Amino acid sequence: MSTALLIPCPLCDTLPFNEPQELADHLAGWCPARTGEPVPRRDHVRIGGFPDTFATSTPVRSFSPGGTRATVAPTPARPANPCSDKQESFIRSLCDRTGAELPDFTTLDKRAASKLIDTLKSTPAAPAPARTPAAPSHGIELEHGRVYAAADGTFIKVTESKAGNLYGKLLDSDGKFTDYQKGLLGRITRHLTAEEAARFGHEHSRCVFCSHNLSDEKDGRSVDVGYGPICADKYGLPWG
Repeated sequence: MSTALLIPCPLCDTLPFNEPQELADHLAGWCPARTGEPVPRRDHVRIGGFPDTFATSTPVRSFSPGGTRATVAPTPARPANPCSDKQESFIRSLCDRTGAELPDFTTLDKRAASKLIDTLKSTPAAPAPARTPAAPSHGIELEHGRVYAAADGTFIKVTESKAGNLYGKLLDSDGKFTDYQKGLLGRITRHLTAEEAARFGHEHSRCVFCSHNLSDEKDGRSVDVGYGPICADKYGLPWG
């Protein structure tokens, strides 16, 4: 007894077809991949000549008339006038600002990109994430712009990033706070004393807090004290 050749549908994988004509009728008529009907479960098989149950489909494939060779459908070609690199870059920045989902740039032409840009430009910016306050260091609430002291006597200036996170910077050889190191906030042990702030000002002719050059033109005492009256009032240091 001969065994019939079972031919699967190349579009929906329906089984079995033992006659080429039956497969052709299936493709021309009730193939769910062509009719848009829901894809059946893989554990179902076709019974007889009617679409009672089916096997699930794989990604849509093309059928070669007169044979049963199936080929994977080619990737859709890019549009004739695709969006420019400048448009793509601008769209990415706008999506980042508004929180919108990025489009599929492989199918986006210049006209559609221009319309999308106009839409995104009129879309309100996404709310900024809530700032996470830095954990207190040795019981000290850290403030942006303020200088603190570590246990070894080094000075650490607390700075706030654009994202709202605090980090620390150490003094460099020129007496400027530019040396970033990871974990500096955890080394802070206390506030800067008036004597330490004054010593810095006398050595560098600059306020340790605001980095302004010290001058006696306005208040007459900044050079002598080692810091200005505004920072003295802001950080509770003696003045007068």
